[in-house]
Amino acid sequence: MKIWLLPIEPLEERYSADWLRWWPRELSALGHTVEVVLGNRLTDRIEKGEFLDAYDTHYFKATQRAEVCRLLRAGQVKAGDVFLLLDAWSPAVEALAYMRDIGGVAFKLAGVLHAGSWDPWDLLGQRNVQRWAGPIEAGWLLALDAVFVATQFHKRLLTTMRGSYEKVHVTGLPMYADELQTYRRPWAQREKLVVFPHRLAPEQAPEEFDAIRRAYEARYGKSDVCWVKSKEECRTKADYYRLLGCARVSVSTARQETWGIAMIESASLGCFPVVPDRLSYRETLDTYPYHSIEEAAALVHAGLHASAPEIRVLGDPPGAIARVAAFLEKV
Repeated sequence: MKIWLLPIEPLEERYSADWLRWWPRELSALGHTVEVVLGNRLTDRIEKGEFLDAYDTHYFKATQRAEVCRLLRAGQVKAGDVFLLLDAWSPAVEALAYMRDIGGVAFKLAGVLHAGSWDPWDLLGQRNVQRWAGPIEAGWLLALDAVFVATQFHKRLLTTMRGSYEKVHVTGLPMYADELQTYRRPWAQREKLVVFPHRLAPEQAPEEFDAIRRAYEARYGKSDVCWVKSKEECRTKADYYRLLGCARVSVSTARQETWGIAMIESASLGCFPVVPDRLSYRETLDTYPYHSIEEAAALVHAGLHASAPEIRVLGDPPGAIARVAAFLEKV
């Protein structure tokens, strides 16, 4: 079985550049033959607050899909091979399903789902794209042989979709925290720094981070604590890791979070994570969640004055790719 890997466009601001290294490396280490199919780019930058460039992502996926067509037409794809899309929200899904069913090559079709219009806080839901995206997404779910999500929370969101719910597998989020440890400073050397690690976007609710700061100062007084929004301070991913590596507390106010990657990164780099009691966080971090702005402020205070807290990341992130590979072998 050869795995034809279709990555997401690699962006330094996101995990997608890491995934371009991790997935081929880990799948190859498991003994699989892996061929990476890339697309072309219009830009490698994204605007402040956005998670992708709307034009670049479709150009990348369109040129990626064109290369897949060439591979199939040239007879390089064999029966039993797998096309694994690392972002299954892609027009390549229907193209691949069409070529599989019409062209007669019995390959498998699988993908990782990040988010979509089934999530009311996703960009597609907020922009009322669901009116046309919903039926298309349902078709993709029917066409895919296997669907991979990181959390049970995300799987539950997909119950509103047509298709076989049994084909949706919870595998966890691929994450290799050992690569971050050079950025992690000892607790005694850390600053009284509270970080907001998310994008400055409505679904991440940065205004609630400001509200937590105000509640903290009202209760504990203004002090030498520094409150920082990472996207206002960091120009590169290395800057972001260095910031988390020297901070004591990281705060999430997210309204949309199917993975929780920023807070997993924060905990892996030694921050005390302050998260709301919602979304994917109950599955990803062994910590105390908050239920109000006031509770969040109290947890920030506890984190700032803690003694070298060690927060456990749940779900065995380094094993996620192996779990995906195991499901692919059973499809």
